[in-house]
Amino acid sequence: MVGGSPRILIIRLSAIGDVVRVLPALQILRDALPDAHIDWVVEKKSADVCRDHPSLDGIIVFDRPEGAWNAAKSFLALCNAIRNRRYDIVIDFHGILKSGLLAWASRAPKRYGFARPRSQEGNFLLFTHHSTLRWWSGSHNTPPDGTGRSDSSVELLHTPEPGVGTVVRQPHPSGHFVGRPC
Repeated sequence: MVGGSPRILIIRLSAIGDVVRVLPALQILRDALPDAHIDWVVEKKSADVCRDHPSLDGIIVFDRPEGAWNAAKSFLALCNAIRNRRYDIVIDFHGILKSGLLAWASRAPKRYGFARPRSQEGNFLLFTHHSTLRWWSGSHNTPPDGTGRSDSSVELLHTPEPGVGTVVRQPHPSGHFVGRPC
C-alpha cells in the first residue's frame, strides 16, 4: 500500500479488442478506488490502447522477443519486475497460464481471476479469489442474453471475498451492490 491506498495490477496481455473490453472494468475500479495506484501489464501489440489512459498510473509493456529461450528469459524478467513493484491486488482478466503465472509471481496477497471453466490451462490454481461467471457454460464465449464480454470483466471485480467483500463496491450487472470494498 502507498499511503493507505492499494497498489493494483491489471493483467490483460493482448488482443487489442479484448484489451478494449476491459476498459469499462478499469473505469469502475478507478471510480471505486480513486487514490489507488493502478498499473496494467500488456503486450507490445496492444500497448497503445492503454498508453496515456487517464485511469492508469502506469503500464508495463511485455515485448516478447523471437525464439523460445529469449522469450522465456524475457518472461522471467517481467515476473521479477512485477514482483519488485509489490502489488496488493492483482486482477487477471486474461485467464490463461501465462497471465496466471504473472499474477502468482507478483506475490500479491489478493489475486483475482476466473474460475473453471472460464480460466484455461490451470490458470485458476494461481489465484486467491475466483469468479464464477453466471452466464458461462463453457460452450460459448459470449453471454446468452446478448450482453458483451466486457460484462465478464466487470463481474470479475465483484468476486466475493469471505469476510471482506469484493474488489469494488459498485453496482453488479444485476443492478445490486455487492460486498464492500477491500
